[in-house]
Amino acid sequence: MNVHTSQITPSRPSYAAATAILSLGSRESSRGCSERGSVQHSDGTRALNFLNDDEVTPGYVASRSATPRAADAELSHARDRIATLSAENQELRRESKELRRQLSRVSHSSGAWDRLRRYFNVPAGYDDDALISKLDKYKSDNRSLRQHLTDLEHSSQSHITQLEKDVWAERALRQSSQDLLHVRTQELNDAQMYLSKADSISIEDLKETTKSLNSEIFQTAAFMTDTLDFSKPSAAIDEAIVQRATQWLSRGLVDLLMNDQDPDTREILITAGIQASFVQSCVAIVQVWGVDYQVSASIASLYDQIRLSNSPSVAGRWRAMTRHQSKYVHADECKRLAAEALIDNLLPVLPLMGWSAANPKADLQESFGRRIADMANLVVSLDRSIGEEMISEDIKLAMVHYGDPADDKLMEDLYGTKRFRQRETVVCTCELGLYNGRIESGDAGSTVEQVLLKPKVVLLSALKPVRGVKSKK
Repeated sequence: MNVHTSQITPSRPSYAAATAILSLGSRESSRGCSERGSVQHSDGTRALNFLNDDEVTPGYVASRSATPRAADAELSHARDRIATLSAENQELRRESKELRRQLSRVSHSSGAWDRLRRYFNVPAGYDDDALISKLDKYKSDNRSLRQHLTDLEHSSQSHITQLEKDVWAERALRQSSQDLLHVRTQELNDAQMYLSKADSISIEDLKETTKSLNSEIFQTAAFMTDTLDFSKPSAAIDEAIVQRATQWLSRGLVDLLMNDQDPDTREILITAGIQASFVQSCVAIVQVWGVDYQVSASIASLYDQIRLSNSPSVAGRWRAMTRHQSKYVHADECKRLAAEALIDNLLPVLPLMGWSAANPKADLQESFGRRIADMANLVVSLDRSIGEEMISEDIKLAMVHYGDPADDKLMEDLYGTKRFRQRETVVCTCELGLYNGRIESGDAGSTVEQVLLKPKVVLLSALKPVRGVKSKK
């Protein structure tokens, strides 16, 4: 039998109708959940009325389902789903009311909501949701401010780190500049030392020191003359001693000391001979540049060349530094060596005068060691003043040798003669003098000697003629 779909009039809604109702119920349920369970009963009623509606288009039903049983099953399932969602909605509404009730109880008991309302300036008519929303906004702003503060801290720390690096770099640069300034200052000071003509001592001070040394020499010589026994005949003296004395003093003075037996002149000769030995030793001590003779001679030659090619201030500074390093690094040792040289140089001279002893050096040190040490201190002081403290001038000790012609412009008589007789000769120098050796400008580079302090000498005319003695150098 042929059945037309247009003739079928179903008594219940088809599968498509059930699907539409299920979709509608789901949307209503979802909207009810988002509105805190406030699903309206009228929506559910309309859904149920739609299920009982018999006016469904036959063509629509025939096109969606051809099995009524399957449609009924689906419709029943939809109704169950709607019932379940409705029950869940009712449960959510009940829980929401319960939470509101508990929240209201807490707020009324502790006053927390009232404090929040006053803090955020919320009017009393606002509900709790508005307060919570405003609180969430403040929380969000607070998080934003905290994040901004964290970013500022990071940025500030980076800036501070960079500033610290810049400060350390600037300190390193300043330290480098300070070191360079120190080096340049030291170089300028060194250059100023070479170029400056400032002297640490005056000419008058040098004269006074020289006079003090001469006085010590005379007092020691006079004390020796009065203390020692010069009664031994000089004829018994060993020839080796005579040679040593001749190398130190002149041959003419040695002959005078050995042959003059006149008591009126012998004491003068003995005192003058001791003084002459000390004077010669002092000149030798001042002239040397060091302990080693060869090194001393080399430095002295080099200094003469420097004087010829440089200004007096440059030559003076070079002399001062060189003498300090080559000679007076150990000043106490130099004083000891000077005192020893004064005694050693006197040892071959005293036997010529008639003095002898089993241990002559020990006897001299025991009897005159203190006086000779004082003399050594004075000569070392004078040497350092001339060589290290006097920069602008080249000062030297002055003495006259045996047999040199007497010249009242260059020397003085020890016994006060103002004007020397013609052809007067010198026996020995008893007191040291000072002169300034200046180099005149020009190709020759000649040295002009300016007498600052005249040496005092013993003239041959002050002694009675000694038979058999000729004037010799």
